[in-house]
Amino acid sequence: MSLHGIATGIPQTERIILSTTTPTVLLQASQNGNFIHSVYIAEATGTATDIVLDVYDGTTTFQLSGARTIGANGSLWLQIDQYLAFGSALRGTASAANRLHVHTTHSLPTN
Repeated sequence: MSLHGIATGIPQTERIILSTTTPTVLLQASQNGNFIHSVYIAEATGTATDIVLDVYDGTTTFQLSGARTIGANGSLWLQIDQYLAFGSALRGTASAANRLHVHTTHSLPTN
């Protein structure tokens, strides 16, 4: 069974434009945690840009992806299917500011 099968309700999507080249929170886990389903990244300026995704638990950074290049006006869809525990955050780091639009789809656990 996938995480989709044990999540509750309709998935929600958080959207952010990565406006810096420092790690940016894409999703902060709720009190009961969140299931991350997917991350869709669109390059909006016509210039190829790199992104790195990680999970930060307040102490340690756990890398989810190495640097992935999003081509000029291109996009990348990543199926994540990870549980994000309370106190953790999914983050994205872009190689250039104001180029990448990130859409994170997640849902809450059943308990």
